[in-house]
Amino acid sequence: MPVMKTAAVRAATAGLFAGLTLSSALVAPAAHAAQGDLDCTGAFNIDITPPLTPQRLTSTAHATGLFANCLSLNGRYDNIQSGVIDAYATVSANGLPANICQLLLTFKSNNPAVNTFTWSPNAGISHYTWRISTDPAQGVVLQAHISSGTLAGDTGTAVPVLADPNPDCALNGLKSLTVDLGAFNFD
Repeated sequence: MPVMKTAAVRAATAGLFAGLTLSSALVAPAAHAAQGDLDCTGAFNIDITPPLTPQRLTSTAHATGLFANCLSLNGRYDNIQSGVIDAYATVSANGLPANICQLLLTFKSNNPAVNTFTWSPNAGISHYTWRISTDPAQGVVLQAHISSGTLAGDTGTAVPVLADPNPDCALNGLKSLTVDLGAFNFD
């Protein structure tokens, strides 16, 4: 029964997001395994300090958000229903001339000690490295590689990713990015 429910959730989510028009829409590659450890929906916000501008092409990013509606296709993580996202990275604007608001960006963190998924109810913590690229020339991807804790050894991949920059981006630079995840699959 969970397999059918997850397939229905994926199909409904894909249909819902296909009809939306946002500032930037990307489709990341689908997860590899047929029987996944965990599938969740979710959303997060990335705060960028100081803001990216045509004169400042690299900065620091802090992502916070939530996973919801988590399902485990293979039953290994049936105890997980949701999770809290907390992560840090370096963000760089790609392309010349740099049009920050067109979201040709790369976020990258190689320090799992500062990145956590806190799973509920009482399902532990995951530490991970992560990378987001919204630049087709760099390869469009949103991935988290779990290095320790719950889901250790898994890679999480988002499908699809919809991103909106702060509304005043053209005037004040890119200082935040809101990301809606249709599905985040851990395999």
